[in-house]
Parts: sequence; C-alpha cells; structure tokens
Amino acid sequence: MRRSTLLGTSAVIGGALFITFAGACGPATPPVVAPPKASASASAVAKAPEPMKVAPRVCNSRKLIGTLLAEQHDKAVAAEAKKDSAADKEPASKASTDAPDSGGGSFQKAYMTIAPATVIIKAKDGYGSGVIVDKSGLVLTNYHVVAHGMQPDFTIKIVLNFGHKSGAGGMEIDEKTYEGMVVKADRVRDLALIKVKDAPKDVTVAVVSHSDPTPGQPVSAIGHAGIGMLWAMKSCHVAAVGEPARNSFVTARDCGATAELGITDEAELKRIKEQCEKSKAEARNAISEFREGLFIQSDCRVAPGDSGGPLVNPKGEIVGLNQSISADRNSAAGTSYHVHVAELREFISNPPSEPAQVAPDPWCDGGSETEFEDIDMDGKIDGIMATSMEARGLFGPQRFALFIDLNEDTAEHDHAADIAAGRTNMPYDAEVALLSLPKGTFVWYDTNDDGYFDLLLADPEDKGHPVTAFDVARDGKLTKKENFSAPYFFDVRFLPKDENMHTHLGKFASVINKKLASAETLADAKQELPIPDPVAGIGTKGRLGDLDGNGKPDTVVFQSSFARGAAIDADEDSIGTLKPVDDPAPLLKAKRLDAEITYIMQPNTIWVIYDRDNDGKHDLALLANSESDDRIVKQAWSRTGAGAWAPSNDFVGQKAMRPLLVGIPRAMSVATSVFSTFVATDEGFATLPAPMSPRGYYEFAELKKKTDKAVVKGRRGDYALRLFDLDRDTKIGAKDAAMDIVRGGKFDAEVAVASDDDMTWVFYDTDNDKKFDLVLFSQKPETGMTERALRFEDGRLRSDPAMADGKLIRHKGVFKDAKFGPALKKLAADYLPSITIQE
Repeated sequence: MRRSTLLGTSAVIGGALFITFAGACGPATPPVVAPPKASASASAVAKAPEPMKVAPRVCNSRKLIGTLLAEQHDKAVAAEAKKDSAADKEPASKASTDAPDSGGGSFQKAYMTIAPATVIIKAKDGYGSGVIVDKSGLVLTNYHVVAHGMQPDFTIKIVLNFGHKSGAGGMEIDEKTYEGMVVKADRVRDLALIKVKDAPKDVTVAVVSHSDPTPGQPVSAIGHAGIGMLWAMKSCHVAAVGEPARNSFVTARDCGATAELGITDEAELKRIKEQCEKSKAEARNAISEFREGLFIQSDCRVAPGDSGGPLVNPKGEIVGLNQSISADRNSAAGTSYHVHVAELREFISNPPSEPAQVAPDPWCDGGSETEFEDIDMDGKIDGIMATSMEARGLFGPQRFALFIDLNEDTAEHDHAADIAAGRTNMPYDAEVALLSLPKGTFVWYDTNDDGYFDLLLADPEDKGHPVTAFDVARDGKLTKKENFSAPYFFDVRFLPKDENMHTHLGKFASVINKKLASAETLADAKQELPIPDPVAGIGTKGRLGDLDGNGKPDTVVFQSSFARGAAIDADEDSIGTLKPVDDPAPLLKAKRLDAEITYIMQPNTIWVIYDRDNDGKHDLALLANSESDDRIVKQAWSRTGAGAWAPSNDFVGQKAMRPLLVGIPRAMSVATSVFSTFVATDEGFATLPAPMSPRGYYEFAELKKKTDKAVVKGRRGDYALRLFDLDRDTKIGAKDAAMDIVRGGKFDAEVAVASDDDMTWVFYDTDNDKKFDLVLFSQKPETGMTERALRFEDGRLRSDPAMADGKLIRHKGVFKDAKFGPALKKLAADYLPSITIQE
C-alpha cells in the first residue's frame, strides 16, 4: 500500500503532517509556448539546450467540470475540448536532447552556496523549508508549507528564520525571527512566494538554473527534516521527469490485454476493458489532485520538514523544489518528488508586491471526481458534485464542492459560448456553491444571476454558521462586509427576487442539511411538490442484485451524493435478462428500469414509490421520516396513470415498505432480504408499530408509590408504550415481572397506546377476544384528536371514516362490554393526557 506525504512537519518533531490541498484556478489554460527551434550552426561548440517553458496551470477539477458539461450538452464541443486539451497533455515544449549542463562543481561547494539561501518557515502547527530567490527577500516554498498561516482575510502570514555558516562547516539558525506574507500562491503546483518584512540586506540569493534536469543527473536536496539536524543535504540522482498523472505506473496498464484471462464472452471482455479504462482515468485524476504539473522524481529520500527546500545541481543551482514522498509500507522504500524548475521559473517571474488573498476556490478545492447531480431527484440535472478521491472518511468524502443551478437553465443555453464571450468565468452555471473542507465550510452566491459569484460566506473554524462575509470582485479580490450577520449558509435573501430560485434553494437545503438553512428558506420549499422521479431521478450509478437466488437480477442498488436506495423489479421484466455482474448504467441512462417498488433514502427523509398495478407508471408515493424505526408514513400521494399526484390520507400512520401492495409474490421475498426490520409482512397489524413487541422493555406502572399491575409502561426504540388490562384478568404472580409477562404474550390488554415524538396510535380490543381490531391514529397528538381510524377485517386493516372523528381515548361507543368503558376512563385519567380522553 502506498501513501504520499507532503513534506511539512507537525509541531511534534518527526511527525508527518498530512495536508490535503487542491489547486487554485484561473482562466482556461493558454497553449504551451514552444521555444525557438535550434538552427544549424557551423560552430564546433554545441549550443546549450533551450530550457523548457510552461504556462500557468489550471486545476484538473475545473477542466473536468467543463468537459463534463460539454459532453452533456454538446458532443461537438466535447470533441473540440478534448482536441484542445491534447496540448495540455504535453506539459512543456520539447527540450534539446543534448545533455544539460550538470555543472563542474562539487556538492561540497554547492552546499556552501545554497545552504545560506535556505530558510526555516513556521506556520501554526508545522514548519518546512524555503529558499531565497531575490535580494529583496522573496522566499520560494510549497503552498502546503504556508497553508496553515491563513488569516481571517485569506492572506497568509508566516514567520521564518535565516541561517548562517557555523565554524564547524555547517549551518546554524539565526535567533532573530522575521515575519513574512505570501504575495503569490499556486495550489495547483503547490508553490508559494513569500515577501519577508524588513529582510536583511545581505541575504544570500539562490540561482535558479536555466537548464533542465534529466534522468541520471546527480542532484542534492536540502531542507529541515524533522528526523535530524537542520540544513541537511541528501545527495541523489534524478530518476524521472514528467507529469505524474500521465506518466505513473498506475496509468500504464494495457486495458486491451485480455487474452490471458481466458474469457471468450465478448460482452464480458468489453465490460472488463471499460472497467479498466475507468480505473485508469480515476487514477490519473487522483494523482492530479496531489501532483499537477511537471515534477522530478528522485531517490533523495527527503522527509517531512524538507518541503519547500531546494533541489540543486553540483553548481548549487536550483533545479527543483522538494514537495512530497511516496512511501511503500511493505518495502519501506521511498520515492521523492520535486516541483520541476520549469514550473519554478514561470512562477517567480513578475512577483507581486502586495499580500495575496488565497481564498478557497470551489472549482478546484472540492476534488477532481466530478459528476452531475439531480439533488431533488425530479429527473432534471440541477448541480455538479466534485469530490476528492484522496480525502475520504468513514462517512464519505471529507472534502467536496457542490454547485447548484437553482433555475435549472444550464441546458437552455450554450454555456461554452458564454465563457468565450466573457459573460461568465464559471465552467458551470451555478447560482450557489458549497465547499466543505476537513476544516471549514464556505458558500458562494451569484446574488444578481450575472454569471459571477459575488458573495462569499465563510466559516473557516467550523463554528456551524457563517462567521464572516466578503464581497467578491470579478478579479477575485475579496472585501470584508462589515457589520454583517448571517446565521445560515442557505438563505433566500442572498438571491435575486425570483420565486423559482427561492423554492429550489429551500428544496435543495432540505435535502442537503436543514440545519444550514433559514426557516424562511425551508418554508419556500413547501410550495413545490417534492416527489422524486423513481426512474430519471435515481442517477446512473448502481449495481445489480439477485436477492431471491434464481440467477436473474431483481434489484438495482443505486447511490448518488444525496440519495441511495434500491429499486425492486419484482417481475424481472426490465433487468431479468441481465447478468448479476453487469453494470446497470446503460439501462439507467436510457431510463428503461421498470421497478414496482423504489426505496429512496435521503438525509432527512425516506421515499417508497410504487407501481401497484404493474402498468409501468408509478401511482403511489409514501414519505417517511428517516429517523423512524418502522419507516412510518407521514405524507402520501396517489394518482391514476400519468395524472397529477394528489395527497392521500389512506396510508399515513402505517409502514412505508409494504410489498404486498404490488401483488407480485417475489416482491415480498426481495424486500425482506433488503429491509427486514421494517417490512410489513402482511396488510394487517404488521403495517403498524407493534404495541406489545417481544423486543420491548416493560415494567408495571406506579401511582402514588403503589404498583398497578393492570397497567404496564414500556419502551421499544423511539416508542413509548402504555398497556391497559381493563378487566384485570391477566394472571400475574407476586414475583412475576412485567417484562416476562408481556414478552411471553400473557398480558391481556384491551387498550394499548404507542407514541413517538409526533405520532400516537391507540389500539382497541373492542370485543374482548384478545385481539386488537380498531386503531385510532393522530399525527398531532397534542390536539388529542383522531385523524385516521382503521378496522381489522378479513385479515387486513381498512379505513373507517366514521370513527375518524373524535378523541383518541374513547370510553363510550367502542366496547361491546359496557364495563370496559368506565374502567378505561378511570385508568386513562391517571396515566394519559387529559386532552386525549373522551368527555
């Protein structure tokens, strides 16, 4: 297993500081500038090879988002984009094949030249190295070395120490500490340029080599590793030169070499090749998040703390900048990486004089794994998610960016043309962007819908709400908004006065995280029907399952950034012809999935959508709380054919997962395989919470310190339970525990009450046959009134509208035995809220 470590050090000497970073962005990458071609010369002396030249880099994520959009909307534009990007794959012009000038010096002399120009940089939790590249006090280092010096206004402040030659032939640290501000930063190439305040006049300046290193060339790295003395030099050799994302061993696999597999099935070979190509692309993107641009690979064995230190040739000239090490834990071998001198030459040219604002960039800092999102699952693309493949935690990506197109109008115009015409600088038409980092949350708004983000809400310390806000100019400059209060990240007051945008922001916020949104924003979401599209809205990523074991797929398990679930094709008429190992993406993209039951889980809600008559059209949508143990329905809609959805009260208060509704036997076996804990196995009392479950905890009630064995209090999960034996005919011994009596099915309750936070069910045995036959339900128990009544008849529960009007606790007109009414009235007065009791 390999790991890559950026070579800063933590406050604990010797500890590796694992820093996640991504690149800053700019406009589209200009073409690489080719050097003049060498002309023939009569001179016997060979010309020195031309140094490579590079253009400023653009982060891979921004390019991928642009490509993703082009492929979605215009295949021709996509082809052109790929053609243009071919130049970018050749990161630098071809240099002369003549050997570069390796210098005639020795590394002893090189050390005395470069060591005084190497400094120690400290930024909050760690430190690293840097090298002086200008007599005014400009220090070149890695961005990840200084990143922890970020200030509230997004400038970066660090402290550093110079060194001086010691009498022993080495170096010693100067006692005086200097402040420095970053005046230029490039997170794509992991570079930063520091202006030192009141720098000494006699600083030693390193020379940046005009020739480029080649494999085999001797070099040395210098830095301040946390595993030994400062200003330590490591002599080594250049092993390779190039762009890691395009020259790595993980991208060199031949996906067409399948003969040795012994597989003759063409479809299977095609699937294997496609998976191989996909893995290679993912590997390239993962590497590009960590190392973008030209790099030098060496055997220098640099270590944490060496980051930002120079890699030099025998003359002491800089040919690279120490950046990271890739370690193989199995062999303990290490490979060092250094930013190539061609990148350094371009970066240090024309340095700014003022501190730079290095704000997070949603287009780059989220990661390079990009995909379209249908956040509200209505079948329309309304966002793009970018996640980092190297920053995943137990609960998903620790770093991601979400771009939201609130008016869903990206497909209505040529976005590439808008960019070319300067009408926007964004690769996707988003009105809101959310960036979540391992530490910090940031949200951008295009408040006037002009194609540019102009407001930034920032919470860099994870307070849970915006701490500061900035106006964002078109050139990226940030101006802090004074006396600004914004308790929520998602707030319609930051949008144009557009009802459609307001409604969509509320919908999306309710899916993403309700706690980030204002009450007004969430209220706007209720204006629009939120039922997901179970065909077009579930995305295109999934896997097939054969849950009944008949060799044919019957289930598609799907997942997107904000939803996951399973679609059950109970009659196997759309996926039954596939193999369980097949990728369902083509079928999902073509919207040919014919599922009779679709279970969708979002952060706050559960949806179960049915095609009950198997006509290919969904006709029942049930909405449940995701925190409900039994996935109880709180809202329901039904429709006929392709007609409009209409609210229905028929299923509220019952379980959402009811396979028998579709009338296909396989639906039950498949559903119980996936959702065993909350599946209704019949259409009777299995559709309701069990008031006397063997999994509950029970005890006899007490009133005025006296135990009443006719009343049992209990709890099962979120449910509070009350059981009433009205005729007190349960046989209970003096030492019998309520737990044993109830779990053993021996407690004869004529009335049982089950409640969770916002729902109450009252079960009645009206004819004293030891079986409940009437249930009164309310979703507003604080009113005490019944909203729905169910009668048990012919093995199923049916609505009884006549009983739906009145109090939840009824002691009149319910029981066949007249003595039960007064008994219930008395016990209810002692143990139940008075507002629920019939007068």
